[in-house]
Amino acid sequence: MQRRTRIPDYPRYPYARQRAYRLLCELEIDRLPVDPWKVAADLPNVHICKWTDLRENCGDDDPLFIDKEGADAKTQHLRGQADYLVVYDDRVENYQRVRWTIAHEIGHIVLGHLTSFDATALNRGSLTEAEYRVLEREADTFAVNLLAPMTIINRLPSIRTKDDLKALCDLSGEASDNCMEELRLLKSGQKLPFPIKEEDVLYRQFFRFISEFNGTDIPTTKYGDLEIDEAFDDYIECDYWEFALMAIRKWKLEKELYAALEGSLALYDCEDMVIFVKDAGKVDFVAQNEGIILETLQKYADSCVKRISAYAVKTTH
Repeated sequence: MQRRTRIPDYPRYPYARQRAYRLLCELEIDRLPVDPWKVAADLPNVHICKWTDLRENCGDDDPLFIDKEGADAKTQHLRGQADYLVVYDDRVENYQRVRWTIAHEIGHIVLGHLTSFDATALNRGSLTEAEYRVLEREADTFAVNLLAPMTIINRLPSIRTKDDLKALCDLSGEASDNCMEELRLLKSGQKLPFPIKEEDVLYRQFFRFISEFNGTDIPTTKYGDLEIDEAFDDYIECDYWEFALMAIRKWKLEKELYAALEGSLALYDCEDMVIFVKDAGKVDFVAQNEGIILETLQKYADSCVKRISAYAVKTTH
């Protein structure tokens, strides 16, 4: 039997943020806006249902009393199972509000609100006002950082206003207010420290999106433009190579190596990586700096690559 505890006296903001980041990392989400329905679909134990569909299928005029209580959604932990049913009011016409509602309900599930505490039924009838408020604020913090992860938003200098956030993250006005408050607290330092590991992974995942959005793309060779030797047929494109190049330039301060690698493309197969360099005269230099590249990959990209070889680019045209 699962051991349950009492609901905390204060919202666990860092924990809620970390769990949102961890879910984004686990699902390998790398662009905004985030689709909460797709997130739910990728969680095998979470099932989303429209209130009108449930009403029609179960013959109940007001299933889960959503109409009576004026709730946007309710989540039930199915007894004796590991599954959750999220029922949302599909009569709500504001699509962005529904997006927030789904993210909020996913937060209740991921944060263990329906299973981890003695008071497991998430409704006002079984919770004190203070308990209910704590869980709602945690779910709101989760939803903020699922739909608008602050560690990513903070790296987009042009996102300054509520309207900017609404457009980028497909949020309602109220949701963007919550996000702006979270961003304000982040910039003021009141909600630090961040969950460092998840933040680093998210930055790596979103690096291409961030670069495109900010207009700071790092030039690389396109896979389709390369003439690839059949010996590398089983190799796949390294989707974090641009991030690794940035780390070599900005964090390792290896500017000469970065210059040699600029415009390159990396493929890998388990522990082996091949780098295709645009300047044939730099192939030997890149090979000689294998140790720096490996150290960068392991430290900043959590890579398992152990061997690197370099070749000159041969294009198909």
